[in-house]
This record gives sequence, structure tokens and C-alpha cells, in this order.
Amino acid sequence: MMNRVQPENVHSTIFTPREYQVELVDVCLRRNTLSVLASRSTRTFLITMVTRELAHLTRSKEQGGKEQRTLITGWSGPGLVRAGEAIQQNTNLVVTTYTTLDQVDNWPSSRWSQAFREAQVLIMTVDVLEQGLQAGVLPLDMLNLLVITDAHRMATSPTIAKVLNRCGNSRILGMTSPVLSHSCSPPQLESFLNHLQKASSCKVDTASEIVTVLRYVNKPVEKIVMCRDPSPDERLEVELEVRRLVGDALRFLDDHRYDLVEVYGPEYQEFCDGLPDPNNEPRQILMDFLDVLNNLGLWCADRAALYALVEVEKLKKKTAYDRHYLLLCMIFTVMARIR
Repeated sequence: MMNRVQPENVHSTIFTPREYQVELVDVCLRRNTLSVLASRSTRTFLITMVTRELAHLTRSKEQGGKEQRTLITGWSGPGLVRAGEAIQQNTNLVVTTYTTLDQVDNWPSSRWSQAFREAQVLIMTVDVLEQGLQAGVLPLDMLNLLVITDAHRMATSPTIAKVLNRCGNSRILGMTSPVLSHSCSPPQLESFLNHLQKASSCKVDTASEIVTVLRYVNKPVEKIVMCRDPSPDERLEVELEVRRLVGDALRFLDDHRYDLVEVYGPEYQEFCDGLPDPNNEPRQILMDFLDVLNNLGLWCADRAALYALVEVEKLKKKTAYDRHYLLLCMIFTVMARIR
């Protein structure tokens, strides 16, 4: 009997990424990236995977690494805690998290140096990071990865500006919420994103299932060929026959009379006033067909006739009046002859 993977047998820490999330990880590993993400799970996944992929630089020299450090900072304490827990579950790196100033209250310079030396991944809020910078002992040139959450606030943060100036050649990953949800004009949005790119030395990027498809789908060359309208003398015999059939049908509708008062008498006037004109729908179908024929040619007119047959068949089933049904049958016959 085959073993089946039941939902209750899947561990709660297992996360199956989507294609666009994996693509975004690859982009972040190749260049400094400012990612625009809405999902918390995507942010946590991105931080965890980029940290894990660069873990070979973070490990000690005895383990074949370079003893570099990963620094993750931001303004949201709970978000940083979630990221730290995910890194601990998916790597064997030493992770320390500081989200409140009480945790580092009255730390001397030696204690800051010890924290940086013992932890391979340091996670701290911007307030805590500012305290560490004031101590003047954080070796930011040893960073191999700098992650900034809520990166849209970095432009007004002098602490982040100091870190960016001193982090050397480390990979930089910034994350921000979608900015399109806010009411701002396109020029304002462009100015804001350009300012963030300049301040962080990152390139703004995002990914979604639609963007992934557009990046890897075939990109055919599209060309528009302009041509003159053919004169009536240059029309093919088959086109002339099609126009004759449509013209005869339109003239029939012009001559068609539909006045129930003449048939049933003036005493039924109030019942006859609310009935729709049976000429309207058939005439509209013929005019739409002529528009296709005039603008797109015979082949498209053939497709339009097929579509008209389907539409007329639907209208015949829905109509409740005999005269409407008969005129729709006439249009169906015209389109069938054109086909």
C-alpha cells in the first residue's frame, strides 16, 4: 500500500516556496536588492534563504568559512524575532536577537565586542544598533550580509546611513512594503524609488507569479503593417457576395413593420408599449459584422460570422416573442450562408 503524505504529518516549519520566491532569492544573491514584498512569509523566507546561501562565509575558519557576520536590522521587533527563529530552524548558525534597549542597557564596549564575536547572525532593532554604533566597536567591515526590513524608512535614518557607509563590500538586502497601495502619483513614486536606490546602493526589484511568467515567456516580435483601404473596384467576388447578403438583410429589416396595435387592435395598446423592437438585436449583429469586414477583412469576417451564429443561437433560446425568434432565425440563415 502506498504511503501518502497527510497534512497532519507535515511539520509546521516546512515551507514550500513558490517559483517567484526562489527567483527573488537568486536575484538577491547576485546583486544588492531592494525588494518590494507584501507577504510576511515571503520576507521571512527571503531572509532565511539568503542567509543560508551565504553561510559559508559566516562560519568559522575551522569550518572552512571566513568568520564574517550577518546583520539583520529593522524597526519591527516581532518581524525580526520571526526571522531569527526561521534562521535557527533552517541553519546551524549561532543567532542572537536584541529587540529592546533593556537587553543592552549599560553595556560596555567589551560586551558589544563579545556579542559580535560570539554570534554569527546578529538581529537587532535600529535603536539597539544605534547603541552599538555609539560604543564604536562594531566591526561592520566584517559583514557579508546586511538585511534591512522596512527599508522605506532608511532614507530618514542616520543610523542606517552610517551602517551603509561602513559595511564595505557586504551584500545588501532591503525589504519594503508595496508602495503602490498608497495614493501617490507616478512621478512621486518614481522619485521615491530612485531616492531609495541611491541611499541604499540597491536596485529595486519585485517578483510575483505574473512577473515570473512575463520574464520567461516567449517574446515574439510585434509589427504593425499599415495598408490602405481597398477600393470597391478591388474587392474580391466573394467579398462582394458577402456584402450583398448583409445588405439584403439590412434592407429587409428596414422594410419590416412591427406594430402589434395594428394586429390586435387599440384596446391592447398598454400591453404592446413595453415590448422591445425585434429589429434592434438583428440589426446590431449585422452592423458589428460589417465593422469587422470593413476593418479586418474577409478572414476575420468569417470568424465573426461563426461567433454571430453562436450568439444568435443563445438569443433564440432566451427570447419569448415569436417575431423576435423569426428575425433571429433570418440572421442565423444569413450568417450560415456567409460561412
